[in-house]
Amino acid sequence: MRRGALIFALALVAPAAAQQAAPAPPPLVTIVPAPGETDLYEAPKVERVKAVDIPQWAKDAGHNGLATYRATIAPDNSLIGLELKSSSGSAVIDAAVKARAETLWYRAGTDAAGKPVESRTLVSMEYARYDWKSPGGGVETYTCGDLVREFDWFSALDPKPELPFLPQQVYEELRMWARIEKREQFDHKAMPAEIAARAAHWPLLIERCRKAPERLMLDEIDYPDTFRRRMAQY
Repeated sequence: MRRGALIFALALVAPAAAQQAAPAPPPLVTIVPAPGETDLYEAPKVERVKAVDIPQWAKDAGHNGLATYRATIAPDNSLIGLELKSSSGSAVIDAAVKARAETLWYRAGTDAAGKPVESRTLVSMEYARYDWKSPGGGVETYTCGDLVREFDWFSALDPKPELPFLPQQVYEELRMWARIEKREQFDHKAMPAEIAARAAHWPLLIERCRKAPERLMLDEIDYPDTFRRRMAQY
């Protein structure tokens, strides 16, 4: 065989040999995650606690907010771990919620056969001085000083929050709710403009409260009874 022919023959054989020597691809591996909050026959359960307490220095600084953790529960109902899903914006509140969540009782979800399986659920708790569920909280004793501290802290945390500062939201809707309670008729199309007008008065309320921190907020607003009832619903 001539040299050229030999080289041509080897060139034809080499790819085939390389192909035969190549290792087989690894088998596909399917990772099955633990069941979530909604894909179980019976959802997991957790002890319901709505509020936590925080140190006095954090209250004096105006800390307020809600933290949510995702809890992973073992089939034997023990808590495997907690993952912060939504922060309150306060490391103090987040830590207090986590510490309290570690003491709750949990019950794992079950599959279609009724067998307990590793599962997940959400745990949410909060602290706010205006919140009647929080230790020592509630609008009955909520002073102008409390309002200013919590509003200033909330505003500094996020100038454009996804959820509004609750006392402000209730204040801006207050006249509307007072009319509803009295079963008065009103123009629904005019409601957005009316709420916007009240929103313009909110800074004036804050300034009045800065000058009289010892006064109750209820003494500084119109429709205090309606405000009290609306706040109690949250």
